[in-house]
Amino acid sequence: ADANDNKADMLSSMAVMIGVLGSNLGYYYADPLAALLVGGIVFMTASKNGWKALVRLIDTSVPPEKLEALSKVIRKIERIERVNYIKARAVGRQYWLDVSVQVSPELTVREGDEISKNVRTELIVISKHIKDIVVTLSCNKQESKKSLFKSLFSRA
Repeated sequence: ADANDNKADMLSSMAVMIGVLGSNLGYYYADPLAALLVGGIVFMTASKNGWKALVRLIDTSVPPEKLEALSKVIRKIERIERVNYIKARAVGRQYWLDVSVQVSPELTVREGDEISKNVRTELIVISKHIKDIVVTLSCNKQESKKSLFKSLFSRA
């Protein structure tokens, strides 16, 4: 139990003791007031704990500063030209990431696979809370169109 639960237990016990003592001394309203106070304390504690549990169950967005930190790590990886996007959702303390990075169209499939693995490895190293990462590689379409254009006319 955390400190708030201990504090709630202490306040409830004190309210009950005061209510019983007041009732025995002839203050007939002390016991019902103590019961209301204990009910309020229980309600507040349950509300706080319930809200914490609910927030952990619901998907939430990852703060922008964390996304920027992830982006900086990805940009440092060799042969990545740019980060197209990072989509992330948090469930409880765990993150699920969808990352798209731009690479050169001249890369082989094996090189692209290595880059994808490097992205996953680097991100998992910086955060133990990352549950899953999907990495999508894309190439600069303008660059690939230019190289296709050059290859068509250089063969003539």
